Amino acid sequence: MLPPRSVVVEADASMWDEGLLPEELSFVSRCVASRRREFTAGRNCVRCALMRLGRPAVAVPPGLGREPQLPLGIVGSITHTGAYCAAALLEEAEGLSIGIDAEHTDPLKAVVVDSVMSPLESAHVQARAQHDIPWGHVVFSAKESFHKALYRRYPVTLDFRDVEVMVYQAGTFSLRVMTPEAFLYAGAEQFEGRWRFMGDMVLTAIAIPL
Repeated sequence: MLPPRSVVVEADASMWDEGLLPEELSFVSRCVASRRREFTAGRNCVRCALMRLGRPAVAVPPGLGREPQLPLGIVGSITHTGAYCAAALLEEAEGLSIGIDAEHTDPLKAVVVDSVMSPLESAHVQARAQHDIPWGHVVFSAKESFHKALYRRYPVTLDFRDVEVMVYQAGTFSLRVMTPEAFLYAGAEQFEGRWRFMGDMVLTAIAIPL
């Protein structure tokens, strides 16, 4: 589960076009409008989350891997897809890292989803199929969230088959690390996360505990 003091902020209409600080403007000065809006919404979400944690609303420049460079003692991630953007933050005293991901549940994405699931995950999804709920998209998004959380600690790229995800109707999922390489960085074999649907999107979040 997510630590009690984790904060998730979703962008509202006021966060997309204004609010970048001078230290951040240079990173999007030559970007297309859509990329600039995503960057702006993400940074505004982070600053809102920082304030909810009692921290100053400081500039958040991107790192070498485009990850947000957060203040000392804070970990987190940003997700954006289309007209949706959100940020998840966590005090390092509460957990090593946190990842968040949003995915559209359109049919084209389903082709990608099928290609990243293990036989066990595919069987799990088929067994839970009901009311046209795209459980496979939850599996895909959960893996993306875990990769983001792990990347904040160690800049490594995992294969989708390095972990297996089981999804539960109560808005939770479990994630199991399947390879020695992934276990080396993750530091544990089993993790728990949360998911929810928002219209034609699924949002997942997972933390790496202390």
